[in-house]
Amino acid sequence: MISRRTFAIGMPLGAVIANRLRAEGPDGKWVGEAPGPQGPMAFELELKADGDTLTGTVSAGPAGAVEIQEGKVSGDEVSFVQLMRRGDFEMRFEYAGKISGDEMELTRRAQRPAGMGRGPGGGPGGGRPQGGQGGGPGGGRPGGQGGGRPGGGAGGGRPQGGPGGGRGGAGRAQTITLKRVS
Repeated sequence: MISRRTFAIGMPLGAVIANRLRAEGPDGKWVGEAPGPQGPMAFELELKADGDTLTGTVSAGPAGAVEIQEGKVSGDEVSFVQLMRRGDFEMRFEYAGKISGDEMELTRRAQRPAGMGRGPGGGPGGGRPQGGQGGGPGGGRPGGQGGGRPGGGAGGGRPQGGPGGGRGGAGRAQTITLKRVS
């Protein structure tokens, strides 16, 4: 028969051991802050591992909860993709990170579609004083200055022409530190 004292000591110890075993995997709710365009924003993950497959949701900013894609778990490392869609616009965020107990550190990279980034793309606009089209093919933001037009930037009445469009590609890597809350 187990004494009350043994039971009183054994139950909390068993709970600590069970919690420690659970803390090694990605399962649970994780919260932190992520860099946003107007400063830090709340960031939340709900994750569940099944073997080497990771499923769950990402919640960051006004977008609400979004199902993760391509989720993988390998030991204490996780990776997944978040796709954000607004109308015809789609942005891909790739995450990779490592879990240490009840803390997770993720690196996030944004993959911009062609024509939505910085760098060379379209050439400068025409150099005619009254404006005009010019430059090479490029992207840029649809409806933005010099963007979304097959001929690069618009001259805009400036002798040197207007700016060109942008290219797609990877954005700057951001680090997000999360704490497990359940």
